[in-house]
Amino acid sequence: MTSAAPQLAVNENLSEKEAARTLGISRVSLFRLRRTGAIGYYCIGGRVLYSPEHLHAYLSSVERRPATARRRS
Repeated sequence: MTSAAPQLAVNENLSEKEAARTLGISRVSLFRLRRTGAIGYYCIGGRVLYSPEHLHAYLSSVERRPATARRRS
């Protein structure tokens, strides 16, 4: 029995322009996030690409939850 290798969906990767639009930020802001290591990316053939997982991981890292309501005594 042979196990098939998982199929890599290359078309799911986003260009810088697409990733910035998806996150609702400018390309310059995306570049800054990449430079500081705040978001992961691939560099293939001189192109910078972002996977959906990179975007989800970044969004999870910046998520803020509302503070619980304080009780007054």
